[in-house]
Amino acid sequence: METIVKTEPMMRTTVLIALTALLISCNSHPVEPFAENLLAEAIDVEVSAGANKVDILFIVDNSGSMCEEQESLRSNINLFIDRVVEVGADFQLAVVTTDMRNPEQMGRFQNIPDGEPGPSCQIDIDISQCPDGQSEEFPPLILRSADPRYLNGDGSVNREKLQRDFGCSATVGTSGDGFEMGLEAAKTALDLNLRDSYNAGFLREDAFLGIIFVTDENDCSDRGALDKVSGDACEWNADQLVTTGEYVDFFANLKGGDKSKIILSGIIAPDTGIRYSSPDRVQPSCTSDFGTGYAGYRYQEVIDGFDNNAVANICDADFSSALDAIGFLFRDALENKCLGSPPDTCVTSDDCAGISACEATPRGAGSNCTDGRC
Repeated sequence: METIVKTEPMMRTTVLIALTALLISCNSHPVEPFAENLLAEAIDVEVSAGANKVDILFIVDNSGSMCEEQESLRSNINLFIDRVVEVGADFQLAVVTTDMRNPEQMGRFQNIPDGEPGPSCQIDIDISQCPDGQSEEFPPLILRSADPRYLNGDGSVNREKLQRDFGCSATVGTSGDGFEMGLEAAKTALDLNLRDSYNAGFLREDAFLGIIFVTDENDCSDRGALDKVSGDACEWNADQLVTTGEYVDFFANLKGGDKSKIILSGIIAPDTGIRYSSPDRVQPSCTSDFGTGYAGYRYQEVIDGFDNNAVANICDADFSSALDAIGFLFRDALENKCLGSPPDTCVTSDDCAGISACEATPRGAGSNCTDGRC
């Protein structure tokens, strides 16, 4: 729930953030009953009047093969955040996993790092710099650029702390379900049930929506249609999965059908054009010393449904180029379209949303808001 009181030239927002301790369970163990431990915290947030807003959701694969990829995401996220900070955006970040079987995840925002290495992990996962929930609180479920915790004394964004906390939240571990459902996870996170409860405060009506998928597998969003005995079942029965067009429509409808308000991107495995059917085993579409990826063509189809899009290869060991390019995509979209544009006509400058001044038009034909940057 967000209450906004207008001031000049800033707006002060009181935000209630729900923090929870999330338990991470392995595939081989039964899921324990979910118990929420919510802590409501009042936070005073300063938001610059007229700044373009963007809500950015990362969907991070937490299956057993994603150890190195999560580390590269954490190590290079500064390049993405730098681009969004440069444009002066009022932005929010949140993380969900691709696991749609564990009720403690299933579209719920994550904020507790999991440093337990999976069996295929070839590196040490160091989360010693992450908050432990005792000496320092876990990061908020929604990381906000305007949160005083992420502001320096001069009002600028403390990028280092914001990058650290995002990296900790995005270290979601490798014990998640091996049948990744990133599209359904994104939909569930933004659907009304969670949007008005656990994930409350994230989706803002007057903001761009950004969605970024990070996964080395194709999407298997089936809503229970498949008997997933084989790891290849999702490819062999692709016709039984939820259509990608449904997800395109869902995301677009979150912004009243205006796709220009949505930015989609992914770090996924490239599509080779090959489609597999039983009993042929599905083969990787990319392989490197970093790992193996299976064509994420369902993600690609959804991403291609929007003009503001970018895709990078999950098999590239270094995500610096990928996150820098995605950061530029967001920066350009935020610069080129102003969601906070002032109305054409006005009586006083108060009518111009604090973005520009109200000036009389030539020959006394009323008054208009002067051009103003977001």
